[in-house]
Amino acid sequence: MLTDSLQTGIIRTAEKSIPFLSTLHKGERDVIKKRDKAVRVRCISGLLWITQEGDIRDIILKPGDEFTITSRGVALISSLDDSEYSSSLH
Repeated sequence: MLTDSLQTGIIRTAEKSIPFLSTLHKGERDVIKKRDKAVRVRCISGLLWITQEGDIRDIILKPGDEFTITSRGVALISSLDDSEYSSSLH
């Protein structure tokens, strides 16, 4: 699980955010509990489906695509295929 607190797995140094890499197998998902900062998700391989609390859109990312989660609350990143993605705070 990722949050924009100390448990993010996203490393911040000198106001910089270093991307955190994650791997999901088909059917797995990660939960992001977003509070203050936006979280940018970049699909590196596979196919990702992002849904976020309070947003009726379904976001599909293929390799090279990015999406920034800006709404407060919970977002789900689901893998539609074996996938790898990076996430960073903005």
